[in-house]
Amino acid sequence: MMRKRSTWRALCQLLTDGTDITHETLDTVGRPGAGMLRSFLVVSGVLPERDERFHAFEQWIQRTAQTVIDDADRRSFIGFARWRHLRKARSHSRTRGQFAGQRRELALVCALLHMLHTHGLAVRSADQATLDVWLADGPAERLRVKSFLQWCRANGACKTLAFPSRPAHSLPAVFLIPEHERTALLGQILDPQQDIDPGLRLAAGLVIIYGFRCHEITRLSLTDIIVAQEVVLIRFGADPLRLPEELGEYARQTAARRSITRFGGAAEDTQWLYPGPLHGHPISSSALSKRLAAIGVRPRAVRGVALGHLAQQLPPPILARLTGLAPSTTVRWNAAVSASYARNLPSLNASPE
Repeated sequence: MMRKRSTWRALCQLLTDGTDITHETLDTVGRPGAGMLRSFLVVSGVLPERDERFHAFEQWIQRTAQTVIDDADRRSFIGFARWRHLRKARSHSRTRGQFAGQRRELALVCALLHMLHTHGLAVRSADQATLDVWLADGPAERLRVKSFLQWCRANGACKTLAFPSRPAHSLPAVFLIPEHERTALLGQILDPQQDIDPGLRLAAGLVIIYGFRCHEITRLSLTDIIVAQEVVLIRFGADPLRLPEELGEYARQTAARRSITRFGGAAEDTQWLYPGPLHGHPISSSALSKRLAAIGVRPRAVRGVALGHLAQQLPPPILARLTGLAPSTTVRWNAAVSASYARNLPSLNASPE
């Protein structure tokens, strides 16, 4: 990281300008370079901590709000964003993907407001016919503006508007690869003769055995690893999972070897199980996905097999508590397994051989 030219250029620019080094002055530097430098300055005590994802999201909301022409609609947009998204993000940290989903919802709200303006309307004068035409003339995700209009109705900013029911979600795909391939892949990952980093072994095992997604694994903190006498537990949901002995040993090693090279040299991270190059952040899910692919693990393919087997063995409420999945999601996985078996039942109309 010390060889990052863009980072050094950003630092030299700040020192040459002679201005006070603050988060605000770093914001003017732009990317690339500012992110790694900011992380280094925070660790060094030059700058205070700041949640960069939250800050970027807050700034995006302000910029997007300026594109809303009607003053009342702009105030409604900002009020809704603060109530639904910023308020929750302050109390619970969000991943990059979660912030992207929230931006998408607010972008759809903004698209609705622009459409109303082109028809000479605003939220306060929106009518059912105009809303129905807009919903029917676009993708199903436009239904996500329902929360915004309900919030406006609750705050007296618009009248009651009806929404069609959301289309039912299709069941997840299960058993996409043969079980013997999954078993062989797990044996390769756990084989001590293979030259694989313990942290990568642990991540691969969590994917193959339990079907965890990369962003769920990267969000693990040190406190999520619980060493209790002869066993190792890991917490994704309300109740911790007991890891198999081999995987538990790799979890111990992962927790013990967590140094990371950042701008300024090697650093120790006391928060994340998989620390990233930026202070206060774990590695990205895309980075972990690439590392898993390099050793032959395709998370999407093995996830269906892993969760399919777990859904066979555990009731949906128990599966939810162990994996952190929503109860409705574990019910869908249970239904997917049942549907898979139903498709393979012999037909009643089949003629005997």
